[in-house]
Amino acid sequence: IRILIACDQFSRGVDVQDVDCVINYDVPINERIFIHRAGRTARAMKGGLLLSLFTKDEKMRLKKQLSGHNLWKNVEESNNFKVDEEAIKQYKKALAQLESECLPKTIKRTRKRILENGH
Repeated sequence: IRILIACDQFSRGVDVQDVDCVINYDVPINERIFIHRAGRTARAMKGGLLLSLFTKDEKMRLKKQLSGHNLWKNVEESNNFKVDEEAIKQYKKALAQLESECLPKTIKRTRKRILENGH
């Protein structure tokens, strides 16, 4: 399984081949961004899967975004899952570790590249 984790800014102008599935772990701020994210999967006439995780409160905003483009009809809702509290603890720990270890290195490399390129 290949996994790419990217922010919206990264995905602009970047064509990553063979993306089969996009997972929205947050609801995009507007429909343009939602459609852009979803479009990561449907390249070169290929299909793909978009999964969006959202709360009851976010559902109304998402429904409004998608209804404006006649896309809500394609949504299949499911809430048939149980939360594994231990998995949540491990997930939070892994995210904290990523933030403390990877983020500072990434910022440092990015600043260096910006300075090297004169931007």
